[in-house]
Amino acid sequence: MTILKNAVLKTYISNDVFYIHDYETVELISFEGLMIGITINNYYYYKINDFSSSADKLPQLNKDDVLRTHFYNVLFAAINEQFITVEQNLFNILRDIYVQDKQHTNDIDLTDYKHTLVKNVTLHINKHIKEKILYQQLATHFFVNNSFLSSVFPSIMHTTLSNYIVSAKVHCAFCDLLNDGLIDDVWQTYQFRTSTMFVQQFKNIKGHAPYPLPFDEHYKIFNKQELLMAVNYLLNIY
Repeated sequence: MTILKNAVLKTYISNDVFYIHDYETVELISFEGLMIGITINNYYYYKINDFSSSADKLPQLNKDDVLRTHFYNVLFAAINEQFITVEQNLFNILRDIYVQDKQHTNDIDLTDYKHTLVKNVTLHINKHIKEKILYQQLATHFFVNNSFLSSVFPSIMHTTLSNYIVSAKVHCAFCDLLNDGLIDDVWQTYQFRTSTMFVQQFKNIKGHAPYPLPFDEHYKIFNKQELLMAVNYLLNIY
């Protein structure tokens, strides 16, 4: 598989593993075969920032081997419905991605001002997700023109800055609700104007109301049989 990642061609072969942040620009050039991916809510990725104090003390890791091991551990735990193990290995994946980024192995060229700006904006938004976030505040914080930020952000993220902020707040609110948070507390925590507006934005992003949360078969995060077949296929060819 060949992709254009942040204006740099990247080629991956069988058994390779890689990650893509939401602020990175990726275009598929060629692909032949089977690929399994995991989409992780930014809520959890930015939780790993709390790990930063000890992350710098970890030794240099072989990114491919470490990520591959934890990736397969997640898949097998999901197949066996061992969801505590899934969570543990997802944490390991996120931790290792964080460490790799801190060790300067991220693919983003730091000389690319626009990508760096968008990356820093997304980091700032998620760090201050429980606060009221305004365009002008972001522009002032990063010493850029308001209209420039409004133009650059969607060119890389493929969504407007306002939509990204709302989506990030909804995703975090959803995770709080899954952890037994109360809706009357959650909408205020994430600075929605009213509970009605929160419910409407939640529906727009998630496709369903925040109550009751859907846990029936229709909303399973994976098809167990299809996942098992895909993993067996990968193991047989490697």
